[in-house]
Amino acid sequence: NYELSADVNDVYFNNSVFVGNSIMLHYKNYITSGRNSNNSLLGNASFFAAASFSFYNNKNQKADQPDCAWPVYRGEKLNITSAVSQMGVDTVYLSLMALNDIAMYKDGITGVNETYNLLTALIDELKQQNSDLSIVIIGNTYLHSSSNKMTNKLNNGSIHTFNTRVLDYCNQNGMDFIDVAYALIDDSGCLGTEFCSDVGSSVACHLNKYAFNAWTELLR
Repeated sequence: NYELSADVNDVYFNNSVFVGNSIMLHYKNYITSGRNSNNSLLGNASFFAAASFSFYNNKNQKADQPDCAWPVYRGEKLNITSAVSQMGVDTVYLSLMALNDIAMYKDGITGVNETYNLLTALIDELKQQNSDLSIVIIGNTYLHSSSNKMTNKLNNGSIHTFNTRVLDYCNQNGMDFIDVAYALIDDSGCLGTEFCSDVGSSVACHLNKYAFNAWTELLR
């Protein structure tokens, strides 16, 4: 339970974009609010995030679909590659979106494998577009214990498997992986109650201010 102070090192995040789903959208709201009193919070980093966004619909949806979950940039729905190209950023902080991806498939193993393939293909696409682009992976956070049902395709076991596989990929390819999840877990390895904003919902996974305080300190 604390407030973040200003940090001169936040200029490090200039000319970067944070990409993700509803959790990253909530982080955007947290940073935007924080900039009212500290306009240098996280430098001039921008955000490209939307509720229900996933690697699957980033690849397979089209902007003119009524249910398209792509985020909006300058009034236009774009996929990640197009948005990054238009933004001209130096660094992409790419949040893993397993919460919206894994359960789309027939089982958790398939969900992990297919989501991993979509992620690595996206990274290749971004690098082909700009070989100097730095891509940093932000690990997927976990479910609260009330939603961690091992019979479900999406559970903390499948999330952990996905995180670990992506970490191995990052190690093999010289990419940074920021584990924002570990600081937020309780003794059982689930998202701690003090960091979860939607305990009691069907899928308790969203984060509150104190979780995002920890995110910001870890990023710094």
